[in-house]
Amino acid sequence: MKKKGGQIFLIGSFLFVIIILGFGLLQNSIFNDSPNYQFEYLAKNVQGEMLKTLEYNLFTGENVIENFTELASEYIKESYPNANFIFIYGSENISFQSYISNPETSLVVEELSFDQGSQKQTKIYQTNEEILITLNGEETSVTVYPGGIAHFLIILEENDEVFVGFS
Repeated sequence: MKKKGGQIFLIGSFLFVIIILGFGLLQNSIFNDSPNYQFEYLAKNVQGEMLKTLEYNLFTGENVIENFTELASEYIKESYPNANFIFIYGSENISFQSYISNPETSLVVEELSFDQGSQKQTKIYQTNEEILITLNGEETSVTVYPGGIAHFLIILEENDEVFVGFS
């Protein structure tokens, strides 16, 4: 009779490795579905697309930032209907495109006030002038540079938590 201890050892070690790999794959495949994670992903995605749009503007000379803000606004409204956001872009004629979902939200940019719904306003600024944005009492400022600016501010209030994305 032949000894089969070596075969049993090989099969046992093979099963042990498969079990360890199974736990490792299970641990690595857990998906974070919290609202904060999804919101941060959306904010980073919009920021990345805005940068690509600005690069396209530089290389081609076409001004497609307005089309981008309209498409991004629709995408954000579909993804987060309760979000409040504003896009700020331009060089001297600075445009503000906002969407306010909650009537209790207050958005003021310098002396421009935005109400519930989608709005677009334009104002002339000088180079190196700061634009003060006040959203629900929180102040943020951006500076107008000679080459122009492109920023967005998005706020989502959900389950007594406030999520903010700014670029």
